Amino acid sequence: MENVFDDFTRFYAETAKTRKIERCIIMQNHKHKVKWDILIMIIVFFILIFVPYRLAFTDFDPPRWVIIYAIIDICFLVDIILSFLTSLTDPVTHLEITDHKIIAKDYLKSWFFLDVLSIIPIDLLLDEKNLNTVIRFVRIGKMQKLIKLVRLVRLFKIMKKKDAMMN
Repeated sequence: MENVFDDFTRFYAETAKTRKIERCIIMQNHKHKVKWDILIMIIVFFILIFVPYRLAFTDFDPPRWVIIYAIIDICFLVDIILSFLTSLTDPVTHLEITDHKIIAKDYLKSWFFLDVLSIIPIDLLLDEKNLNTVIRFVRIGKMQKLIKLVRLVRLFKIMKKKDAMMN
């Protein structure tokens, strides 16, 4: 299993030249960041397979699935935090950007709102006292789970960017 991580690490190994590295910045090609990205990819593929199946063939989620979804949401929350702390590559100069303000602005303009939307547990936030409201909004809770699949597009974008850096 370690060989797979080594292969991905080599894939990301083409690091851009960096300016001054600021505190609390994770370099985008650091081996632990690469391993984290692989874990997020595995989670997204899990969602890609199981969420549509469960939405199509089950009416409710048993407690173990609620726990699995909560763990996935926690991983995605950690990924959001890490996105604010991970360096970027300047598309023009190909230097690695380590300025917190630039990183935050870029992330807020791009994927932040979709990432946050994908982790909000809408189905758990609904008030169960008003049954008619819950029944009406059950579809929204199910649709919210499908939003997690948007992260798959983001992963393809990351892989394409890394492939372009390697060429």
